[in-house]
Parts: sequence; C-alpha cells; structure tokens
Amino acid sequence: MESPGTGSVVVAVDRRGQKAQVPLGKRLASPGGEGTVFKADLARGQSLAVKIFLENKRPKKYEKVRAMLQMDPEPGARERCIAWPSAIVHDGKQFVGYAMPYVQGQQLLGAANPKLRIRDHPGLDLFSMHVLAERLAKAFSKLHKVGHVVGDLKDTNALFDPDTLRVFLIDTDSFGITDNNG
Repeated sequence: MESPGTGSVVVAVDRRGQKAQVPLGKRLASPGGEGTVFKADLARGQSLAVKIFLENKRPKKYEKVRAMLQMDPEPGARERCIAWPSAIVHDGKQFVGYAMPYVQGQQLLGAANPKLRIRDHPGLDLFSMHVLAERLAKAFSKLHKVGHVVGDLKDTNALFDPDTLRVFLIDTDSFGITDNNG
C-alpha cells in the first residue's frame, strides 16, 4: 500500500475524538528513518505538521502515539515549546501517523556553533545565548516533570526563532514516555 504524501488528504482524530480532514502539503524535511513530515495548511490560517510513518514502523508507533495524546506535557499552554502529538492520523482505513503543532524555526546548532552563529545570526549576543539555554532547559523541565525524557537529543530536534528566541523541541515520538502510573 502506498503511503500518503503531498496532495493526499488524511483524517486526524484528536484526543476528544473529533475528526478533521487534513490536506498534506509540502514535505518539511528529507524522509527520516521512521517517516516523513509534511506541512498541512488548515482553515483560518492555521497549520499543522503531520508525520507519516514508514509502513513497517506503524504497528510499533500506534500505541505510543495514542498514549502520548493523553500525556501532553503542556496542557493548556498558550505558547507551546514542545511539538507534542495532537491527533492520530489515518488514511481512511488504518493508522499512518500523527499531527502536531507546526513550528517554524532554525536548528539550534545555528546558534550554538560559533562559526554558524557569526555567519547566520550575527545579532545573537551572549545574553541571547543565555536566553536560548534557559528556554531549552525549561522545555526539558516540562518533560521531566511529567516523567518523560528526550530519547533522541540532537541539534536537528531543537529549533529556535532568531527574532523571539523561542525554543521548540520536535521529533517527540522518539521521546521516552511514562504513563500516569509511572
């Protein structure tokens, strides 16, 4: 069976059981070892990111993503810093992936690496670096507070906005999660 891709419409079902048709737009990055992430533009200018898993990864990921829907580390947050699953996604027949908040940003490596910072972000000074570090630590703290851990910490999984210095953690389906019972 062919996986959904750009131009496909999938169905997202959120934690309350509400369904929505979601059109997959452009691919956001090269396909990874578990799947491909697409941007989905919705009504009212809203956007989501949708990860479509490779077919052989889906059985293992279904239960984890379903559990993650009930374990949001930022419930009710107005400004999220963790791109946590917000809906299960299926192609009309079977589970294929999940939807999450769409975040725009640049890899944190661009700020952390002195050569890249000078080239790409000359406005980032020492104070900015402290703000980014503090916000990254707060994002980790939110996860740790509810018993979750980052299982795939690499520079490509932390983004930042050079204008606002907001930090975002992505690729959250690789995180180690614990249920409410520990």
